[in-house]
Amino acid sequence: MTMVDLARVVKDPPIEYRPELRWWLAEGLHTDATLRHEIEMAHRLGFGGMEFLAMDEGNIDHARYGWGAEEWVNDSQIVAEETTKRNMSVSFTSGTNWSNANLPTIDADHPAAARELDVVSEELSGGASRHGQLPRIDLKAERTSHELPGQRGEVNEQTFVAGVAARVVEDGAARVVLDTDSVVDLTGEVRNEALDWTAPGDGEWRLFVYWMHGTGQTASPSASTNYTVNYLDPDGVQAVMEYWDSVVLTPRLREQIGRNPRAQMYMDSLELFTTGAGGLLWGRTVAGEFRSRRGYDITPWLPFLTRDVEMMAVATTYHHQPSEEHRIRVEKVRFDYVRTLTDLYIENMLRPFAAFLHANGMTLRAEISYGLPFELTRPCPEVDGIETESLEFALRSMPIACWRDRPTCSASSTPPRPVRPPATACSTTGSTTRSLRPSWPPASRRRSCTAGPAPPAPRA
Repeated sequence: MTMVDLARVVKDPPIEYRPELRWWLAEGLHTDATLRHEIEMAHRLGFGGMEFLAMDEGNIDHARYGWGAEEWVNDSQIVAEETTKRNMSVSFTSGTNWSNANLPTIDADHPAAARELDVVSEELSGGASRHGQLPRIDLKAERTSHELPGQRGEVNEQTFVAGVAARVVEDGAARVVLDTDSVVDLTGEVRNEALDWTAPGDGEWRLFVYWMHGTGQTASPSASTNYTVNYLDPDGVQAVMEYWDSVVLTPRLREQIGRNPRAQMYMDSLELFTTGAGGLLWGRTVAGEFRSRRGYDITPWLPFLTRDVEMMAVATTYHHQPSEEHRIRVEKVRFDYVRTLTDLYIENMLRPFAAFLHANGMTLRAEISYGLPFELTRPCPEVDGIETESLEFALRSMPIACWRDRPTCSASSTPPRPVRPPATACSTTGSTTRSLRPSWPPASRRRSCTAGPAPPAPRA
C-alpha cells in the first residue's frame, strides 16, 4: 500500500472501522422522529455504529418508558432498523443502565440473582461455651452506602454456609491477626442452624458464622424492578438467555439482526456490589468448585478472605491477617479464590452467553473483569470484542486481543468536553468505540446542536 492509498483509507475508512457512538438514551424524552434524526446525523458525521442503553431521567414514569416497557421495545426496534439500513453496527446492552446484566423476571432471592457471602461473629474467651442457635444476618439492617450504580432491593432469604473459629492473636485498630494453626472448621457440627461448642482453654477466640444471601442489587430505569444476575453460578446466564430468547428478541428484531452483520451485545463495566460484612461475591457452586479445582477446602480460610472493597478490587482491605510465617500461604488462598471466580465467570457467563449470541446472529463485546476479583487477561479470548476503560487496562488486554485476533480492543476516556453537545433530548455520550468519550451533561445542556426536530416534551 502506497502512502497515497493509506491517506485515502484514513480519510474515508470503511464503515466497520469508524468510531461508534455510545448513546445514553434519556428515558421518555424521544419521539420516533428524533431517534431517526439522531441516527441519521451520527451516520452523516461519519460514525460507524450506535450502542444504546436506557438512562434514568428523574421523574419520568418508569413503568411506561423504562427498559422492558412497550415504549422501550419500540425505541429498540427503531434503532435497530435505522442503523441496519445504513450499514451501521448496533449494540444492545445486557440489561438496563450499563453496569451489569440484570433482569425484571427475578428478585433478590431467586437462584439466578447475584449472591454474596456474609458473616456475623461471636467472641469467646478460652474455656467458654456457647449453645443453641447461631446468629443470623439482619437483612433489614441499614447498609452502608456505595459508589456503584443501583440500589439494594428487598432481600429475605439466607442460607447457612459455614462456621469457623480462630484464636485472635492481635486485635488492634490497624489490623486483626488470627492464629492460622488454631482455625477450627465447625460446619459439620452445626445441626438445624444450632451449635454447641467450647473454645479451647487459652486466649480469645472468634466464632465466624457465614451465610449466603442475595446482594439485592437493582438497576434502573426499568418498567418493573431489574435485579443483577449471578455471574458465578450457571443459573444467572441461563435466566439471561431465556429472557432474551423469549421476550427481547421478537420476530421483527430478529429480522433486523439477521440483516446486520455487526449486531452486538455489549457488557459494560462489571459494577457489582455487596452490602454485607463479608464482602465476598458468592454462589451455590463456589465452595464445591473451589475444592474440585484447587484441591482443598476453602472453608477454613474464609476468615482470611472477608474484606471491604471501595468500588475496585484493587482497593481491597482484608479484615483479618495471618502471622508472618503464614503470610505466603494465605496469599496463595486469596489468589486461588480469584482464580476460581475467574474460571466460573468464564465458564458460567461469558462462554455460554457468547455461544447463545452467535446462534442468534450477534457478537459479544465486553469490558471483562472490570473492577472485580477476576483475573484480567484470561477472559479475553472468550469475547469477540474487548473494551477497556483505562490505559493500564488497555495495555494488559491489547496483547491478548492481537494474539487471539480479536477485532476490537477499544478504550474509554472522559475528555475535558464532549465531542459535540448531546443531541436532541437524549444523552448521546459522545462515546466512540476504539476511543470512547463518555459525557452526561446536566439537563440544561441537553439541547439539539444540529438542524432537526425541536426537543420534544415527555410523552404524555
